[in-house]
Amino acid sequence: MFRTIFIRAWSIVCIFIFCSILIPGFTLLLIAHNLTPLNKRYYYYVPGIISKVSFWLMGIMFVFIDNNKPDKSKKMIYVFNHSSNLDPIMASSLTIGFTKFIGKAEVLNYPIFGYMLKHFYISVDRKDSQDRYKSLLELEEAIHEGASIVLFPEATRNKSDNMIGPFKDGAFKLSLKTKVPIAMLTALNSRDIMAPDNWWLSPGKLYCKWDIIDWTDKSFTEENIISLREHSWGIMNNNLKLFYNNE
Repeated sequence: MFRTIFIRAWSIVCIFIFCSILIPGFTLLLIAHNLTPLNKRYYYYVPGIISKVSFWLMGIMFVFIDNNKPDKSKKMIYVFNHSSNLDPIMASSLTIGFTKFIGKAEVLNYPIFGYMLKHFYISVDRKDSQDRYKSLLELEEAIHEGASIVLFPEATRNKSDNMIGPFKDGAFKLSLKTKVPIAMLTALNSRDIMAPDNWWLSPGKLYCKWDIIDWTDKSFTEENIISLREHSWGIMNNNLKLFYNNE
């Protein structure tokens, strides 16, 4: 009973913490974006810094299982599992730099996030095959401009009892076509921090594991797309199994 009350109260505090950082941070970003001649690449650092500071103030501490981390000086296609509303903030805090997200088109209607998606990131209507293809072309263009890409290959929050949902092809097509490695992060206990179906947040340690999957020597074929997708899914699924079996 006491724990439930604490989590509810802490979650409300965390909303205020996030908004108190997001609103002034976004205001400065808006002013800089419209009124200063700064290189636009610098603007992409702001959401990541906001997310990182917010996580720290919310009492969430990253703990990495090993020292295998991506080289942030190189372009990467970052891939994350998706089991809570907290995951986009987590991904942003771990990929600070010239990094572009792809987000569902409905977010364009949200205050603040809609502006950021429209001007800095790439939107996709997942129900429209033509829009999905257009988004893939935009992602390729972003990579050629020097950006890294963040994708959630499950394409939606996994609310099932399975550890992860099935992967879509997009991230793996992109990696093989552009010859950019995949840096895959498995958030091992994100469901313990925030459940898939609500916004209640428990402070604590968020255990993570990076895997670098470099298939840049492989050709861009349908067979390799499927193989890379299944290989990546298997690694992430195994990471989760090992973590929960060893708890």
